[in-house]
Amino acid sequence: FRSNKNVYADMSGFFEEEMPISHDDIVVFKERMLDAELFLGSYDKFLFGTDWPLYNQKEYIGAINALDLDPREK
Repeated sequence: FRSNKNVYADMSGFFEEEMPISHDDIVVFKERMLDAELFLGSYDKFLFGTDWPLYNQKEYIGAINALDLDPREK
C-alpha cells in the first residue's frame, strides 16, 4: 500500500456471511484493523464496504464505529 499510491483495500467481507455480528467478532475486527493501521500508519487507504446483502449494514456500521477513528478517517 505504501509504495503504490493508487492501491486501496476495503473493509467488506470480514465477518461470516449472513450471521449476526457478535461482540467477540467486533473485538477480533478491532484487533485486526489496529494491526493494519499500525502497519500502514493510518486508515487512509481503507474504504468502507459492507458486502450487502450478505451482512446487516447497521451491524457493520456498528463494527466500524467501534474503531477509534478520528473525524478525518470517518
